[in-house]
Amino acid sequence: MINLILSILAGAAGWGLSLLFFDSVWAGIIPFFIFFIAAMIVLNRITSQKVMPIFKKAQEMAMNLQS
Repeated sequence: MINLILSILAGAAGWGLSLLFFDSVWAGIIPFFIFFIAAMIVLNRITSQKVMPIFKKAQEMAMNLQS
């Protein structure tokens, strides 16, 4: 959820930057999506790297219970 909020904020920043260069509000749609998707990918990779060791430990514990 935090990743989504931060990605939306990054997209809004991209949209705001496009307003500095172009006069149209609609010109910011493409930069919004580019910044949004890039931020979402980066944040999801960081999150998965932090969560993966926890899942591996839980899997090892589950395998030990079965033996």
